[in-house]
Amino acid sequence: MLANFSVIFAPNPKQAVAEMFRVLRPGDRMVLSPWLPKGAIYEVGELLNYNKSPKKSSPWSDRSSLKDLFGIHSAEIEILEEEIVFEESSAQAWFTDLEMNHPVWRAIRNLAGDV
Repeated sequence: MLANFSVIFAPNPKQAVAEMFRVLRPGDRMVLSPWLPKGAIYEVGELLNYNKSPKKSSPWSDRSSLKDLFGIHSAEIEILEEEIVFEESSAQAWFTDLEMNHPVWRAIRNLAGDV
């Protein structure tokens, strides 16, 4: 099972993890990719948030919380931390590029009559 930047948005992490374990067969593996509270993606999130709401700690980006979430299922977990390198000069430049060129943003602008 692969959850690439998806399950981290589930409102109830314990319930989401329980459901993932429910659908796994014996011997299956689960791979998750959460965002960590640092780096370019985090900075873009900060730009979008505009300090409108206080930040909540995410159990998906904290090692001890992950161990708690998965440990209740007697799972053997391995936590690897990798980084994605962005080529833009800043988080703002990266976001602007996505806003102009990403297919989802283009579709939204098209629906809004902004293209």
